[in-house]
Amino acid sequence: MQKLKAFLKINWVLIIGIVAISPFLILSFFNHPSWDDFCYSVQSMKLGFWKAQLTIYEDWSGRYFATAVLSINPLVFKWIDGHKIVPAMMLLLFMGTIYYFVKTICFNKISKKEELNIAIALIILYFYKMKNVSNGFYWMPSSITYQLGNILAILSFTMLLKMFMGVNDKNKKVYCCFAVLFAIGAIGSNETIMVILFLQIFVVLISNYLTIKKLNRYLAVLILVAAVACFISFIAPGNVHRFEVDAQVYKDTELRHNFMLSLSTSLITATKYTIKWLTNLTIILFTALYIPYGIKISKNITRSNSPFSIHPAISIMFFITIFILSFFPAYWAAYYVPSRVVNVIYLYFLIGWFFNVQVVISYLNRRGIVIKPFSNSISLIMAILIIIKLAAGGNIQNAYADLFSGSAYRYNNEMKARYIKINECQTGVCELEKISNQPSTIFWDDITTDEKHWTNVCTGDYFDKTLKLKSP
Repeated sequence: MQKLKAFLKINWVLIIGIVAISPFLILSFFNHPSWDDFCYSVQSMKLGFWKAQLTIYEDWSGRYFATAVLSINPLVFKWIDGHKIVPAMMLLLFMGTIYYFVKTICFNKISKKEELNIAIALIILYFYKMKNVSNGFYWMPSSITYQLGNILAILSFTMLLKMFMGVNDKNKKVYCCFAVLFAIGAIGSNETIMVILFLQIFVVLISNYLTIKKLNRYLAVLILVAAVACFISFIAPGNVHRFEVDAQVYKDTELRHNFMLSLSTSLITATKYTIKWLTNLTIILFTALYIPYGIKISKNITRSNSPFSIHPAISIMFFITIFILSFFPAYWAAYYVPSRVVNVIYLYFLIGWFFNVQVVISYLNRRGIVIKPFSNSISLIMAILIIIKLAAGGNIQNAYADLFSGSAYRYNNEMKARYIKINECQTGVCELEKISNQPSTIFWDDITTDEKHWTNVCTGDYFDKTLKLKSP
């Protein structure tokens, strides 16, 4: 028994986390641009930063923050190798944000090691089951638009939490300012995050008002600024054009802009994903292992200093409502939910799920109902099962396969050879070989055999050449 206790004292969560996350960081340096990477870069290079923002807002999208960031990416400065740094930075920023959120919401009720373990568990679960990893971190336009939006939304909500947990009015003003700035960025990233974050702020505002019978001035400022940001993004003339283009790409777009159909389909889709995610053994096991942490956090919780003091019925109702509505923008706009949107919703689901698990544990503790954690032996068995599941399939296994099979290495070499061929090409139309190595974790797509296709045009404009793939 003493050996078992000594064995369990090792921070195996940290070790598993390092093993699980490392391949994603390493794969960043085999990554290469494609599609919209070149489109946004060429537009910024030709028009300049400010004119590009106005053009995109008027002709393509109201995602003012994402397009601004994409207009200053490394490719704009002809630094193709700098493109590899973007996913690595995004991965590190994402992990740091998750830890900061966990540390804030736990409110010093558990040790730093335990805070780190919870954050690592969330990160592992996200990488393990996210819908599309290449869209999540490696395809830059998607990563900036959705993953950076996730990061900003979490930071905004974290500042909101710190605003409530703090006692110093001066600090509250600082937290409010940061919450506003992060919210402006998140809302200007994409419509799904816009809906999720705005509804979260609205729910906190209403809950706080019903509790203290008084409107919180900081929340009032935050919701007002968020509403203005939503309005600016929503009324962008470019949105109409983008929706028309989507109508030519996605099937069933004739069903879009139907409120009741979009709402009912969102409910059906949310139900399907809930069943899919909550029947996943890895999520179940991580939830079971979380219980001892939840018991510690639940101690000494008061209604004035913890978000976990909310009644479970109310918390779960809000969680389900926002979860369902998070699918609505995609169905309303194009009657199609891209995998990059599911990535966003899955992260919200994970955080919301564990938040509500903690709310239930805290509620039971307040009611005097004792929850007994699993024994060390049972916990060890569950941890071993998690390791087996992570190794047996999913995105983490795929990332290791891309590395150890040599697929990522060969893909990197193929792309380097392609750049050389493009630069040396002197013919009217440069014909290129199809990329034969396509590592699933980082590869998104390639140009086509049609030099007039928009992906070919954007890529060709970047290199000042006319490009196409050789016909098979």
